[in-house]
Amino acid sequence: MNTEELSVGYTNVVMTEQESSTEHIKALEDIHSIEAAIAIIKKINTDVSSYKELKKKRVNHIDAKIQFLTRRQDLLKSIILSTLNENDEKIVNFPGIGKVSKRKKKGIWTVQDEKLLFDFLKEEKEYDNIVEDRPTIKKSELNKLLEDWKDLDKIPNCVIRTDDAESVTITFEKSFDTDIDLDEIPIPKKSSLKDLDALEF
Repeated sequence: MNTEELSVGYTNVVMTEQESSTEHIKALEDIHSIEAAIAIIKKINTDVSSYKELKKKRVNHIDAKIQFLTRRQDLLKSIILSTLNENDEKIVNFPGIGKVSKRKKKGIWTVQDEKLLFDFLKEEKEYDNIVEDRPTIKKSELNKLLEDWKDLDKIPNCVIRTDDAESVTITFEKSFDTDIDLDEIPIPKKSSLKDLDALEF
């Protein structure tokens, strides 16, 4: 499996980035290890905001950096979700840092061929309810209609739907200082993540 170094915050931990598919995500050693991941994600949020402001003045290379940081954040959230599942937890609080909670996230509908969809909507007499004059699809209304049609097994071939999935919501404490020395937050020496030793920002 091809891996690349994931450097996101801690000088005393090294994490090898796993492939993006969820089947390669492994849980952390224990539920308390999530605290470190929350701190890293908070730092990533701050850095992404900074890069977005910088992008207004200097566009070159900023997009790539934002995408890289976002990919790191997505990986950490997947690891947190795996850890919550392995420990059979839905919500975990970390006083002074924040909390993580697990929720269901509906699958996303994707229109692969708008013309075919328009024809199908006309046949079903739903075109005026879903399509605006531009024409622009009313995404929210279309999603509701497709959910109804899914139950009736009448989904047109021009749309596909991702599977329902779990996601993680992170709430940061207002008192959490973004300038905190991340090395002050203890990280367990052991982890089920392969090559988890040091994180470097």
